[in-house]
Amino acid sequence: MRASDFFRTISTGTGGWGEPLTASAFEMELVERLRKGPLEGTLDSAAAEGLSTLVHSELEHCGTDSGQRLDDEEIAAAVRSLKAILRRLGIPFNPPFRDFRGFHGYWSAQGMGGGGGWAARRGYLNTLFSPVWLALDELESAEGEGLGFRGVDGAPKNIIFASTGFKPEIIMSQVIDGAIEIVEHEESCLVYDRPLTESGMTWGQLVDWWRDRNDMGDVDDRAAALSVRATQGLPGLGR
Repeated sequence: MRASDFFRTISTGTGGWGEPLTASAFEMELVERLRKGPLEGTLDSAAAEGLSTLVHSELEHCGTDSGQRLDDEEIAAAVRSLKAILRRLGIPFNPPFRDFRGFHGYWSAQGMGGGGGWAARRGYLNTLFSPVWLALDELESAEGEGLGFRGVDGAPKNIIFASTGFKPEIIMSQVIDGAIEIVEHEESCLVYDRPLTESGMTWGQLVDWWRDRNDMGDVDDRAAALSVRATQGLPGLGR
């Protein structure tokens, strides 16, 4: 999904020469549906991509040029929905405000007003959203590349990702159940070999696997370490 998907075009009448006049209206109902659960035919990761882009853009406009299109009620709904979607994906996101007024109060209290305030607010928003976009890019990479091998029952057998060197050489070790074996360059990639649920693999599950694999404890540290390791195999990542 794109940020523009959260708006619909409505008619506002006709102009002086009879030409139709239109405006954009925020899709509040769509946002509320996404907050309650995934939409049929739409991945939560795709919805989060579009909604996070919209929320970031609206907050940035609020903090710089007052060019935001949403009102306080609408941005609050968008933030609530984004938090719910990311929670389902296991991606942490907890901004210390819920709407434009809250954002204004936060940046004032944190010394991001006055001279240089615009740049400070842009920098803060990038710091807030960059981990979200990083996690979404990693999920998109895994989904888009179809990483892994499935058995005859359709269940994933392995998820292989984040190669930092030569691509692993893979052979089918058991044709019947789809089991595979990496015979060369296994050290250059990561292999997630835990069972997947019906909803797939979330960022939180991947972080837990990384913790156990490396005997790590702290949530923030292990997530950061996984982000660094995984993105080494994704050149050009970022916004």
